[in-house]
Amino acid sequence: MSSLREKLFLGAAGLTFVGATAIGVNLLFASADTAEDDSETCETQVIAAGEPVQSSMVTVNIFNASDAAGLANRVRINLEGKGFLGGRIGNSESEVPADNVTILTNGQDDPTVQLVAQQFNGDVQFAEPDITLDDGVTVILGPNYQDLRGDAPTEIPASQETTVCVPTIDLSEVDQG
Repeated sequence: MSSLREKLFLGAAGLTFVGATAIGVNLLFASADTAEDDSETCETQVIAAGEPVQSSMVTVNIFNASDAAGLANRVRINLEGKGFLGGRIGNSESEVPADNVTILTNGQDDPTVQLVAQQFNGDVQFAEPDITLDDGVTVILGPNYQDLRGDAPTEIPASQETTVCVPTIDLSEVDQG
């Protein structure tokens, strides 16, 4: 009797092993689903001249060109506390010199750029970008960074028509119950 039980057990274990091996080989050679999600991550909004540009409409990408470790992250956290949308952070790959703060922009008069520039103490420089820019305003922090202004506005009237890309939130996947 125990011999029959052993044979059944060994047979079941063997089938399990063969099945698991087949599944593993299939997964090993299956193509990965790397298709990009085509859904938009933000909604473009036009702000007419004279309408308010609010910090909650502006994404700020911050790059560190100083030797101060973690500076870009600290500044992003502080700007998020003022309502700005935190963008990318990291060490600067730009060759544009930054003493205190330099904003890389093709449009110094853009109201979103002006709102961000008003957040910083000291002299804020503007320069043509020499790196690919993400959506939002790109800031480079230099070795003589002088911190954020405590009394900086979080809203200004748009001096000209501008567009912003406000992140979208898909609430269809949120549990409503």
